[in-house]
Amino acid sequence: FVKRVIRVVPMPETNFTVPAPLCSERAIVFDNTTTIHSGLTTYMWYFGDNDSSDLVNPVHTYGLPGTYTVTLIATSFPYGIVKDTSIIIQVGKAPVTGFTVINACQGTAISFQDGSVAGSGTTSYEWTFGDGTGSTSMNVSHMYSAPGIYSVRLITTADGCADTLVKNAYQFAGPVADFNAPSAPVCARTEVFMKNTSAIVMGNYGAYWNFGDNHVSAITDGSHTYDSAGSFTVKMVAVSDFGCKDSISKTIIIKPSPVPDFTTGKLCSRTSTVFTNQTPEAIANPVYTWTFSDGYSSQLKHVTRSWPADSTYHASLRADYSNGCSGTITKSLVVMRQAKADFNVQDICSGNTAVFVNTTQGDNGSVPYSWDFGNGTTSTLHEPSHVYDVPGVYAVRLIALNGAECNDTVRRNITVKTNPVCDFTHVNSGAMNFRFTPANSSYRTYAWFFGDGDTSNVVNPDHQYMQNNYFDVTMQATNAEGCSCEVTKRIQVNTGIHSFNTMKISVHPNPNNGIFEVSQYAEGQVHVEVFTATGVRIYSQISDDEV
Repeated sequence: FVKRVIRVVPMPETNFTVPAPLCSERAIVFDNTTTIHSGLTTYMWYFGDNDSSDLVNPVHTYGLPGTYTVTLIATSFPYGIVKDTSIIIQVGKAPVTGFTVINACQGTAISFQDGSVAGSGTTSYEWTFGDGTGSTSMNVSHMYSAPGIYSVRLITTADGCADTLVKNAYQFAGPVADFNAPSAPVCARTEVFMKNTSAIVMGNYGAYWNFGDNHVSAITDGSHTYDSAGSFTVKMVAVSDFGCKDSISKTIIIKPSPVPDFTTGKLCSRTSTVFTNQTPEAIANPVYTWTFSDGYSSQLKHVTRSWPADSTYHASLRADYSNGCSGTITKSLVVMRQAKADFNVQDICSGNTAVFVNTTQGDNGSVPYSWDFGNGTTSTLHEPSHVYDVPGVYAVRLIALNGAECNDTVRRNITVKTNPVCDFTHVNSGAMNFRFTPANSSYRTYAWFFGDGDTSNVVNPDHQYMQNNYFDVTMQATNAEGCSCEVTKRIQVNTGIHSFNTMKISVHPNPNNGIFEVSQYAEGQVHVEVFTATGVRIYSQISDDEV
């Protein structure tokens, strides 16, 4: 007999399972179902993509889709019995879910545009809109019954591989546009207020107005003034924070309203001012009311009024139409001080100076003046003087200046009379007697001043001086116009007796008692005249002979 002992050791029964589906880039859990009767077992996995694991239940991710052979090797311990098994698996490509949400205002469907990256095989879609509804289309649109924020989910599936993406969709609240428009006609040039009564269930809104007369506004409540009458369609657009819009249009009637206007004449303190009403009359026979800041008023269409003083005033013109519309305009008026120009001047003789005495009223010392003397010369002095050389009648003008409007002008004539021309000649008639003759003997009066204290009023005076000397003789003359002249000349007065040293004449005896002889010691004609010491000639003789 041969006896052997045989040990029968436990051998592992290798096996494992994998979930379905198998997708690339997704973690796959390998479920080890290996059994052994007794003892322990170690494991080694080979996933077919050059990767391995020694875990009991490993988790592995395949980067690429494809067919892989997965091998599990189980080794018993402590006997070292090895048992393996292999399974061929098919790993598919999972899609990458993506989509775009195009949000929309209330009443408009939200658009969902698929942007997924396809997987292996045919891709299917599963939409959930967050309001209990869904869809299986690729690109969908959906309108929510109420505005709000909704969580939208898309699941894409290809070859059993699925991917999920969740995004928010916004169904924006839209405003409901409305405003209050006046039911009755409104006067032009009057503010029209239109209360914005729009509503929105959530969020805020703004407004855009078109008033129908080429004017727009972005204020919340409409407010506008129409310049002209007519029928105008007002459109208001309500716009939410997210651009949701609603609009409404209403018609308002604008009545004609007066547009008062006026012009003024000169605004001067001493001159009445004419107010000319230039209001266009769209409706006949408006009622006009003038009021002034100094209490003056009138209901005439045009007004002429004077002023109590130079100052600043306010003038208002109100016009009322029979349709109940009215308008008012107010202007500020500066009434300037206006002097009353006047002056005095006396007639003068040519060559003399005319003095102009300024008697202007209302001059407080600040009024400038402009003088025109009528002969091409001017002055700006307060009281000028001027010399007229040429006789005649001159129109002198004085302007009291105060701006271009409030000047005052006065004109007066000045007569410049002809001035006499004084000149005279004189003749020595001997014995210190002189005769004076004026160059013009036709003047009305003459006055002579001989320089020795004597005077005369005759035209051609004779005058005897009592001593030898120089005398200043003055002639004054006054013509028929009352103009005077004066001239002065210096004359020499002497007896005419001289001592002769160059002629051979002798008088003897000298002195004498009135009887004497004059002898000549030269040939030729001799004219002898004898005068007394007072200049009286008592002898005259012409002789060719020696005497």
